[in-house]
Amino acid sequence: NKILFKQISKYPIVERDLAITVSKQTPCADIIKTIKNAAGEYLDSVKLFDIYEGAQIGEGKKSMAFNLIFISYDKTLNVEVIDDAIKNILKALRTI
Repeated sequence: NKILFKQISKYPIVERDLAITVSKQTPCADIIKTIKNAAGEYLDSVKLFDIYEGAQIGEGKKSMAFNLIFISYDKTLNVEVIDDAIKNILKALRTI
């Protein structure tokens, strides 16, 4: 049996929640893949934590909320780095 481990960073993690509205037919896996591809090197994890469908969202739509964890092993991440990652993610999600 192999033992797998993940290095622990001495720098703080940065956590962001991101909610987007998409077509009901849009697969969660496509959204997660797009987020991972656009976020850059510091994205550690993406987790879906809520799906909402209702009149407030609109016919044929759903709101999906994701928790994003960013981490660096060699520096403290500043607001500009995280904001750039979020901007890249939002730009990429517009193509879905």
